[in-house]
Amino acid sequence: MKQNEIVLKHLQQYGEISPMQAVEYGILSLSMRISELRTQGHVISTVYRHVTDDDGHPRRESTYRLDLTNGQ
Repeated sequence: MKQNEIVLKHLQQYGEISPMQAVEYGILSLSMRISELRTQGHVISTVYRHVTDDDGHPRRESTYRLDLTNGQ
């Protein structure tokens, strides 16, 4: 199974995926897989959250969500 197929299956099952979840599948370039899925016509939004890392530094964390209302 291709990586973008794995990502799509996860999105369809859980609704969203984060880079940390993608690493569990061995996917290191989640943004590229999301780009491929968008090119195929899937509507996927990016949600940014502002978090603080273990060292106290602020950073932005992304999560991708599948738009289930478009029938895909």
